[in-house]
Amino acid sequence: MAYHGTPQPAVLELPPELAGVPPALLKDFLSSFSRILVSQLAPEFPQQRVQAAVDELLSSIGASAPKPVDVRLEFKHVCKFIGCSLEDCQLCRNNPSKVCDDGDCFDHQYWVRDDGKGGQLIKAKCGSDVCLQLVDRLTSSPVVLPDVRLKLYVVNGQQLAGSALGEPPAGLYLSDDGHPLFAAAGVVPDDDMGVAIEVTQDDRLGPAGHIPELQFLDKNSKFKVGGRTFKSFKLMARAVRYDAASGTAVTLAQVESESFKVTTKKGYDGCRKADYLYAHDPITDKTFANLGETTISNLKSNFDGVETVEDLMTLVQACRTAPDTEARLRETLNMARDADKWRNLTRMLTEKVTPAARSMGEGGECSGVPAAQ
Repeated sequence: MAYHGTPQPAVLELPPELAGVPPALLKDFLSSFSRILVSQLAPEFPQQRVQAAVDELLSSIGASAPKPVDVRLEFKHVCKFIGCSLEDCQLCRNNPSKVCDDGDCFDHQYWVRDDGKGGQLIKAKCGSDVCLQLVDRLTSSPVVLPDVRLKLYVVNGQQLAGSALGEPPAGLYLSDDGHPLFAAAGVVPDDDMGVAIEVTQDDRLGPAGHIPELQFLDKNSKFKVGGRTFKSFKLMARAVRYDAASGTAVTLAQVESESFKVTTKKGYDGCRKADYLYAHDPITDKTFANLGETTISNLKSNFDGVETVEDLMTLVQACRTAPDTEARLRETLNMARDADKWRNLTRMLTEKVTPAARSMGEGGECSGVPAAQ
């Protein structure tokens, strides 16, 4: 069908790959290229008309501003665990292999080799690869924005969560001695210490950016920047849109992992805390997170008879009707001013203690914990 009427001016869509090129430089190049191309194809065509057409077309670059979007960035993975997280499920109550929560899917500790030549791959607690995914806030569906790039950073674990999107990412990579903190397979960090993540189609998650094989090369207590070490690290990812007109980057969304430590394999094995507890197990510095050897010693000295997990559970239950005892216990455990640590301890004693005795089954495997079906 023929169309009659005033022709609409053409609009030149700028691909995302060219979004970071300064507009003036880009237009100069395209203008020169267009004039040379026309002179080769149609030498008889008036140069004035060529220049007028080129100017009109180039004026459309950046004219159509990107549509505003309301998205969030999430860590996603296909969990290998099958144990449910229902509080009233007696079968899975003490199962350490509960389905991971995407909001807290990373482990709380990873290890690095003593020689600094690699270490544990950064994966979810269940061992699955972790991805980044943009999600539309309105529909909660994954979306693909061609002009938006995903970047992953390793940052200070003590950094306040939810830092302003306009602030620099403060990524960590090189130490004061010039040694890299981590290695990402097939990827070299950009100048801002971020690792670019390519979005592809995942068979189960949909459009998602797979985090490359990432492993640390130094532990947090040894890695130095500005003369200081770090108590922990965490991963931070951003969804960034590059504005072609201004040549600046605009962060649309950000997500951060929980803090985690990086230690040697020996330290990792020695400080690993149990995911579930047996009532008759003796309390040691390996039993609970945040309770070290000195704190355990003080506990046993100040509260006579507290030797096992069951003893401490009974003591915590008694605190519900004895405020003075609770205050004394929290002071002993260095939790007087830390409500979160106290809640975590009471939750673990309430939800993750089984009365079954620890025994060794066939093949040396620990039995007594109900398995997920």
